Amino acid sequence: MTYKLIPRFYYTFSFFSYIQYFLRWKKSNGENFLFTSKTDSYIFNTARVGLRILLSSISKEPLRIGIQAYTCNTVLQSITISGNIPVFIDITNEFKLDLNDLKRKQDQIDVLIVTHTFGFPDNMELIKNIIGDKIIIEDCAHSYLSKYKDSYTGTLGDASIFSFGPAKFPPIGTGGMCLINRIQKFPLFVQEYNKLSKKRIVLSLVGLLKIFILTLLMRPPIYGLLTYRIGKRLDKKVDFMAKNTFVEYEGEKWIREILILRILKISKMYEKQKDNADYLNSLLEIPPSCMKDDENTKPNYYCFPVLANNRDEIFDTLLDEGIEAGKHFQNCINWAKQSGYIAGECFNTEKITEKIITVPIHPGVSKKSIRKIAKIINDSITE
Repeated sequence: MTYKLIPRFYYTFSFFSYIQYFLRWKKSNGENFLFTSKTDSYIFNTARVGLRILLSSISKEPLRIGIQAYTCNTVLQSITISGNIPVFIDITNEFKLDLNDLKRKQDQIDVLIVTHTFGFPDNMELIKNIIGDKIIIEDCAHSYLSKYKDSYTGTLGDASIFSFGPAKFPPIGTGGMCLINRIQKFPLFVQEYNKLSKKRIVLSLVGLLKIFILTLLMRPPIYGLLTYRIGKRLDKKVDFMAKNTFVEYEGEKWIREILILRILKISKMYEKQKDNADYLNSLLEIPPSCMKDDENTKPNYYCFPVLANNRDEIFDTLLDEGIEAGKHFQNCINWAKQSGYIAGECFNTEKITEKIITVPIHPGVSKKSIRKIAKIINDSITE
């Protein structure tokens, strides 16, 4: 590992982006697809809170929530805290819901969460054909700007959630959003939303300070010299990134405005990620990834996933060469077991957790680094 270590994610906007907004050097006067007359949008302190409130807004009785087993622990927290019960569904190697497993379990679920993992839009048309008029909530934590048949993810189901925290896309550094496309399916939503307290000014200032610190610590060379080395040790003791907390507040109003203000920047980031993904795909000799467009989908290239039998070997080699990869959701089965998952229930998901590695293709990754990533994968991967 070198001091020039390339971070796994693009964690926040630049420091200047926030200063530009808060000093009002530039006003928010653009448009953003999230805010249209067809949807109701609500800002929360985290996306997990938005999901909890959505799930609590459907019925006062416990519901069975269909969810892929390959998911973030915070999604399972939202289901549990809302008093509902998860029903686990397997996924394919393309990180989409296994439609055969969905058919088998369709009578066991009342609500379905569709996760557009790594920014790949799932096949919403076929999913709707299977589950009929049951409520669909899209988990778009990875899929801002992704499209399915020319429609943005988040506009395809009855409601959706987005995450704007550190390392997400776009990387505002805090907050989440809920979009409701069919408010009649969430009759208790306003009641639940009004229970939220506003964030105290002290906590808001602390949150902003944390973002400013991240803008400095999460970029080379500071990341390789200091943040990665020390942060990995502290992360096991201090929940600095709030991965395991479930505090509920209304979101900061400035999150909505900065989304509009930085829409051109966000679009350029999308194009850079797409360019990097296409370039890496073109260099791979035995393409082990599902990172590609098709006639129905346009992913946002949030992550570049690879399935490899020797995942750990590739991970270590990349790190030695100054590239931080990830073993995304490798612990998801253990998380699921805490919510009632039975071993073998989602067999392919279990295999994926042993093979998954994601490599960075965010705007901070150069073409030279993409070539290095491709060479390591080509030289190391085993069938």
